[in-house]
Amino acid sequence: VACDTGCTACSGESACTECAEGYQLLSGKCEIPCDVDNCATCDSTSSTTCVACSDEYFLSNGNCQLISTDSDIALESTIRYDMTMDDYDSAGGDAYFIEQTATQLEVDESLITVTSVTEGSVIIVFKIKSSGTGNKQDELKAIKAKLGAAVASGAMKVFSGATILNYESGFVTVGNLKVHFIHYLI
Repeated sequence: VACDTGCTACSGESACTECAEGYQLLSGKCEIPCDVDNCATCDSTSSTTCVACSDEYFLSNGNCQLISTDSDIALESTIRYDMTMDDYDSAGGDAYFIEQTATQLEVDESLITVTSVTEGSVIIVFKIKSSGTGNKQDELKAIKAKLGAAVASGAMKVFSGATILNYESGFVTVGNLKVHFIHYLI
């Protein structure tokens, strides 16, 4: 079995069990330790290049900045369905997707915006805004958790016969700075 870069011993499907000097073992992968404060993931080749910040922080010029509680943030998500654009349109398109998503996540439909729909299977990118009551970040974290659970359980398979191929979700700020993304391959 061929091991990934930085891995000196691995088993099974390239799950690393031992790392070379200068690397640390994290979830079966050898990674360069991250030297950026509040960074969840550094670039695989550099300990000083952050690519994803910890929750409550957003990436700005390679640094992780704290999101203020009054920041205008939203949850941005992408779901890729195994279906055609004709199937999407005939099912009701954006309006149907928003209605079903709002029902699954127990949020008001007015908080959901479909920002793009792309052919090639159907890739739906959408944002969910905070209701503006209470702590926006806590509210969106709870919605993000519900969305992840709904995808994992199959509840987001809102189009009859369409399979979810992959999903990603994360926070964005007003300037569309990516804050923290979680990727799922279904």
